Amino acid sequence: MIFSLYHSGLRSKIIRNFVSSELPLSLRCVCCSASTILLLLLLHCGASTAAAAKPSEPAFGVLRVWNANKGQTYHTAGPDDVIVVEVKDFSGWVIRQVEIRGYFMDKAIDASSDDVKRIIRDHAFEEANLAAETLENAIEGDAGVLKGLLSKEDLAKYAKALLTSEGKWTDDETEQLRRLRGRRAPEKVIGPLLEISIFTDLSDFLPHDDPTHIDISKTLKLLPDIRACSEQLIRATRDSLHPKINDIVFDSLTALNSGSASVDQYQRPKANPLADYEWLRFRLVEDNKTGSAWADLRRSGLFKHDVHFTLVATLADRSLPLPSTIQTAIGLDSGAPPPPDADRFFLQIAPPLNTVGAIVAYIVILAIFLVLSARTDLISDTSGATRPDGIKPYSLSRAQMAFWFLVIIGASLFLWIATGSWHILNDTCLWLIGIGSGTALGAAIISEADSSKAATLEKTYPLTRRRGEKLASFKERLEVAITEATAAAANATPAEAASVQARLNALGQQRDDLSTMPDQGWRRLMRDWLTDDDVYSFHRYQMLAWTVVLGLFFTAKVWARWELPTFDATMLALLGITSGTYLGFKLQKNQ
Repeated sequence: MIFSLYHSGLRSKIIRNFVSSELPLSLRCVCCSASTILLLLLLHCGASTAAAAKPSEPAFGVLRVWNANKGQTYHTAGPDDVIVVEVKDFSGWVIRQVEIRGYFMDKAIDASSDDVKRIIRDHAFEEANLAAETLENAIEGDAGVLKGLLSKEDLAKYAKALLTSEGKWTDDETEQLRRLRGRRAPEKVIGPLLEISIFTDLSDFLPHDDPTHIDISKTLKLLPDIRACSEQLIRATRDSLHPKINDIVFDSLTALNSGSASVDQYQRPKANPLADYEWLRFRLVEDNKTGSAWADLRRSGLFKHDVHFTLVATLADRSLPLPSTIQTAIGLDSGAPPPPDADRFFLQIAPPLNTVGAIVAYIVILAIFLVLSARTDLISDTSGATRPDGIKPYSLSRAQMAFWFLVIIGASLFLWIATGSWHILNDTCLWLIGIGSGTALGAAIISEADSSKAATLEKTYPLTRRRGEKLASFKERLEVAITEATAAAANATPAEAASVQARLNALGQQRDDLSTMPDQGWRRLMRDWLTDDDVYSFHRYQMLAWTVVLGLFFTAKVWARWELPTFDATMLALLGITSGTYLGFKLQKNQ
């Protein structure tokens, strides 16, 4: 159990005896000074040793965490995984908290006797539990446990008093331990136990039948009552344990095996008794109750990263975290990295298979789109006027439709990676896709309705630039075609002269028109999107600008809230107005 109060009581007794002794004042001052110097030297040496040595295992708290399905050496888990949390001396930790706090409102404490309440109120609960545990093992005759609970002097004093009363005393220590074994009546062991320091230090809190004599019968009833109260407190506190990851408490998650946490015991070093350890299992469920907690954790990282981990217990309406040895890559206090053999726990929210699958799928979709856009008329205005290089211009309305398609499908794949579930499109996504598609459809109808007029007025260019061909190469090919046409015109027969001259004139006109076409690809793209008959139009720029702004807003909302955003009617109306304005000006131009 715990010996801190026992040792502190012993130190207090030594100090009181020293102060009340009859030594001269000067000698006592010298002794105090020498003791202070010696204490400082010991503390300095101890600090130096502690700084160089590996941190020792704590008296109680969370020691290790691992994935229940993959074994003790796999310290990585994610949503819906079952983890095993190794806790050392949870009972001792609960008793220590009651010892520190003193009396508080609790069902187990309220149902206890006045003597138990007085012990709790006077902060002697830990020492009383040690005495109760000693009594239990003395009754059971468990000499091995008594040897661990009692100091060497107390064990010798108890053995001599008990064995002498039974006529079994021997000077052989090994034989003494053997003769202590075996169950005895409480009345036989309580008398010898009252002579050891654990009970003498507690004597002021034990019931007395007169000021100098302890009431044995009431003491034998009080100590089991203390143990019963402790067990109820420990059981209730264990049932209230919740995981705490990076200062985020999962209030709805409780241990799957709180009533049998020590049944499936894992091997520990021989120096550590198995009775001090418990192994609690928790399923890291992600549902409506834990959704906000997981959303906060996702902001710390989606892929494998180490986290702080402990358990939080509720005691007297207060949440108390257990001490934990789980360290992250950067220590909380010193800022230095933990030692290589430090206990770590890693959280991996995004499954690797989902991540790879989603990234590959989006890259394939984007690559197919880019290739088709560059080599075909996928997003070109097929009813519009041909450019001087012989290619149809890129359509702003079709580009808007493609933009919202790529943004929404990318957001859905990202949320699938982050949350592990497929997010069905909401009303905003449907409106955005509908506005983009409706704009493209309206533009196509307007262009098609005026196709006969466009065919009459449109310039016909004899040479067409191949998809993917550089503009400089096309210009060189155009010059070669003009040279060939000039030579053909010089050698043409009267019957061929008209057609050859017409081709030469068309090639010359194409060269003149091509000279006004930007050399950079992005400038040619902007010209396609923002001009009507080579005149830049504000309604086109407005539509492009608002589409980009709302797209960035949509993406930012997905990243910040980990869900598909919802645009209000005003934002959707704004996008609809810009698209409608674009269609109106397009209709007016064609008329």
